[in-house]
Amino acid sequence: MDEGSESLGQGDRDASRHERAFAGGELDIDRGDQVGTGIVGPRVPRWLDARVETLDLHVGAHVARPYPRRVRPLRHSRGVNAEHRERLTAPLPWWLVAVGAGAFTGWLVRVATTFEIGLVVAVVTAAAAVTVVAAYGAATVQASDEGLRAGRAWLDRAHLGTVEPLDAEGWSRAFGEDGDLRAFTFTRPYIRTGVRVTLEDPADPTPFWLVSTRFPASVARALGHGD
Repeated sequence: MDEGSESLGQGDRDASRHERAFAGGELDIDRGDQVGTGIVGPRVPRWLDARVETLDLHVGAHVARPYPRRVRPLRHSRGVNAEHRERLTAPLPWWLVAVGAGAFTGWLVRVATTFEIGLVVAVVTAAAAVTVVAAYGAATVQASDEGLRAGRAWLDRAHLGTVEPLDAEGWSRAFGEDGDLRAFTFTRPYIRTGVRVTLEDPADPTPFWLVSTRFPASVARALGHGD
């Protein structure tokens, strides 16, 4: 309420204006501090647990249940449902952009220096960009009668509710009118389809998972919810 620079003798009232509102909402910085002028250094919220992949934010302010992670591959299905395994590889335009970024950076350096230096910068930049694209597209989605694995996140069959395959239109609605900030998302922007998997676990306030996949019907069948 009161700043240290205020003069004494105000008594119980403060005629000056209050500080700005507390930082709140879904992405809370620190509930104990006010946000004033200057640059605030954000820290990682406690609700971003190990289930969140790099470059993927679980945008929710709840404390999700820490389900165990599977470090081994899923076993082949023992039931009638075939196992689904998919790598979310980036499409060709992403690779071309990565190579083009290296070439363009090398050309800029070559204009200011020499051809040899520009060539080295182009190769190094392109290699770094390609590595980022490859790592981003290396994430996998696996589904079987044991449960669902999205990247490093694992949902056991015991906590799995309904599985709804979503086409491009349904996928768009899932992040719009049908969206929920408490949902866990594992997505890639170049994949326009996916599945919505509800949770049956009173201990976890997460309503559902949204997982990108190019073959939503296959994921649903592997989890026992297909035709």
